[in-house]
Amino acid sequence: MVDSDWNCVVKHVYREGNRLADGLAHLGHNMKNEIMFFEDPPPQIFSIYEDDCRESLVILEYIEDTWNHNPLLPQDPYHKATARFWVKFGDDKVLPSIWNAFIKQGKELEDAIDEAIENLKLLEEQLKGKKFFGGEKIGLADLALGWLANLVPVFEAIIESLVILEYIEDTWNHNPLLPQDPYHKATARFWVKFGDDKVLPSVWSAFIKQGKEQEDAIDEAIENLKLLEEQLKGKKFFGGEKIGLADLAFGWLANLVPVFEEIIGMKIIDEERFPSLLAWMHEFSQVAIIKESWPPRDKLIIKFQAFRAI
Repeated sequence: MVDSDWNCVVKHVYREGNRLADGLAHLGHNMKNEIMFFEDPPPQIFSIYEDDCRESLVILEYIEDTWNHNPLLPQDPYHKATARFWVKFGDDKVLPSIWNAFIKQGKELEDAIDEAIENLKLLEEQLKGKKFFGGEKIGLADLALGWLANLVPVFEAIIESLVILEYIEDTWNHNPLLPQDPYHKATARFWVKFGDDKVLPSVWSAFIKQGKEQEDAIDEAIENLKLLEEQLKGKKFFGGEKIGLADLAFGWLANLVPVFEEIIGMKIIDEERFPSLLAWMHEFSQVAIIKESWPPRDKLIIKFQAFRAI
């Protein structure tokens, strides 16, 4: 091979030709650490992906017009217009609603999920009795909406963790996660919602913010955690002596708060202010099946250092 005649061609691709690589290059340039390892894509990559989804439609239309011997659109004008309608519907309605269902919190999250479901119902109606949107062959609409098959399962796994717990409660009720007493059951559900709407956003903000914004976020997080401290006084777990729905919903506190504290160099949940909450974190984290299921701490440190550096 060394003796062979080599013909090497070097081509330059402008950064506009690979926006994702350009985005990652900017990210790397602005990071404080020399090297970062990501198990999941950095958050801002999703916005580039969303833009690329839109630009990919232009590419598909260009392919359709240029190589029309293997058309992506039906020849019939009505069916062609219908296919283009669903492509635009996916771009204008489905993608934003599902994205909002992933990033929003509390009431906004509920509204976004409702909107996404309504949009997906329309796609369901369009697909009834068909293999693909256009019939038996993949067409423009299938390619334009192909991201659904890739990303929605990832989003669902994150959004629906509490839904899964409720499903387990209803399906395998011989070992209930909720108390039988209606008042105590409603109380447990209140704390689950409080964690989702208040505790998680405030603790996350305390971790990712800087300066005065971080101070305000820490103050808000501490006020929310004080309410959990009061709820846990004299108890091993939120529901008493056994792990219940609220404990599982708040499990991330025991797993991630020590990681966050190490990264920002600040103690948020300490023995003086939160003795009951700290004791609960220890009890919860020592349950064998939970301890075995958590990812390695060193990987979490690397992952969340990267988030904070963005």
